[in-house]
Amino acid sequence: MKILKLRARLAVGFAAAVFFVASVVAGGPAAAASSPEAACGAGYYAIDHGNIEANATVWLMYNGSTDCVVTWKTAQIGTPTALVAAVGTGGLGSGLPGFPFHGVSNNMDIDAGSYSYYAGPVYWYAPHTCIYWYGSFGGANNGGSAGGGPSHCG
Repeated sequence: MKILKLRARLAVGFAAAVFFVASVVAGGPAAAASSPEAACGAGYYAIDHGNIEANATVWLMYNGSTDCVVTWKTAQIGTPTALVAAVGTGGLGSGLPGFPFHGVSNNMDIDAGSYSYYAGPVYWYAPHTCIYWYGSFGGANNGGSAGGGPSHCG
């Protein structure tokens, strides 16, 4: 009987050790970026922004060749909320292709989903071309949006 209990304890201990090692090797989810610039990546800096009431700020970043947009929450941080970040040359005149949506539609790179901290980053390479940039917080009936375009045509 004592041998069976010992084997059971060893099996539980071994399973726990395997789980711990697998967790360390696989890693957890990626940490949220510390700023809109960090979300876009090295070399990006803010060239414009728009406030969505007191809920979020849509940041338009640039690195000398490519535009980046992030919708950064300033309220309900840590709580999943409907957010959109979009940038491109097509505009969103016809609305979002769906929700959630992650990809390119109508010449716009779009990230639309339920996020705890920020939407994006989304990127568009458009030298010497006007762009549209957009972000929203909340749903169609209880949210807001900000952005611009066509603009930043250099």
